[in-house]
Amino acid sequence: MRKYLSLLLVLMMVLSLSPASAEEVTTKNLVPGIQGPEGWPEDVPTPLTGEFLWGDWAPDHSFYTVDIRYTQAEIDAYAERLQEAKFIKIDTDKYEEIYGDAGIYANEKWEIVLGDEGVNGDYTYMSLYPMKYEEPEDTTTKNLVPGIQGPEGWPEDVPTPITGEFLWGDWAPDHSFYTVDIRYTQTEIDAYAERLQDAEFIKIDTDKYEEIYGDAGVYANKKWEIVLGDEGVNGDYTYMSLYPIE
Repeated sequence: MRKYLSLLLVLMMVLSLSPASAEEVTTKNLVPGIQGPEGWPEDVPTPLTGEFLWGDWAPDHSFYTVDIRYTQAEIDAYAERLQEAKFIKIDTDKYEEIYGDAGIYANEKWEIVLGDEGVNGDYTYMSLYPMKYEEPEDTTTKNLVPGIQGPEGWPEDVPTPITGEFLWGDWAPDHSFYTVDIRYTQTEIDAYAERLQDAEFIKIDTDKYEEIYGDAGVYANKKWEIVLGDEGVNGDYTYMSLYPIE
């Protein structure tokens, strides 16, 4: 009997260490926030402080929006809370006509637009846009025109530019990133940035690589963060660095 009890305890311990599902990652281990309005998505954490005044889905269910009263300090704290829940701040003009330069945070399922303090007098807004997500293998290269031949070692699930000339490419000795030298114009760089976004990469706002690359553009999906150098950084050519996301 004791033998069976011991086995049962071991099994329970193993199960308790099993990986959490993707949905649990967004809210697990976070301090519970304030009560969300009716219809608030369960897989999006609410702020720790503030007062929801109203919330509802658009008639076509294309987005969920709320009115909320909280200070700029509370808004900034909520932005940090979203990032703790695996959202990333993205750089996009997708909602600029509606929301101006509001901060946008995204994961695989949601894009969340955060209004600044006092946009509507003594309160502001928050809008949650559901995303249709497909696995990266199906979206990064599917339906894209083939690009130029990548150097040896170029990842198959990252599209290459349509034009330009690769001069060299290789993995770092510790395999932490893959980098290339490439000769192409700023117009071609901008076109490649658009091509990455067509392949479901998003431009992210991060200072993660600033010490190495300055203010270079960074584009990411679930598997890669790609840093694009501007034209002529190294004379008549520039660089591109691909960082796998663990």
